[in-house]
Amino acid sequence: MGFSYTDIRLRLVINKLHEDRIREIEEYWSQTAGIPLSQFQKPTVIKTPLKKVFDKRSSYRGVLRIRVSKSLSILRESLGGFEGLYESMIA
Repeated sequence: MGFSYTDIRLRLVINKLHEDRIREIEEYWSQTAGIPLSQFQKPTVIKTPLKKVFDKRSSYRGVLRIRVSKSLSILRESLGGFEGLYESMIA
C-alpha cells in the first residue's frame, strides 16, 4: 500500500441514546480495524431519533467515518481493504 496506517483518522458518529457507550464502541472499531484508539478523533453525537430498532442495545455500533490524509488514490486503495473487512464481518 502507498500509505501508512498513521495516515488514517477515524471518527465515530453515534446517536445520543448511546453516548454512554462511546468508549466501548470506539474500542470495538479499533480492534476490528486494527487501528489504535490514539487515531480516533472526537466523536460526533447526533440527536435525531434512531430509525432502526436494535434487538440488543449492544448491537448498535454507530457509524465509523474514515479519513485518509495525503491523496485520493491512497483513499481508494484503503477503501478496498475496508470493503474486504466489511465482507468478512457480515459473512
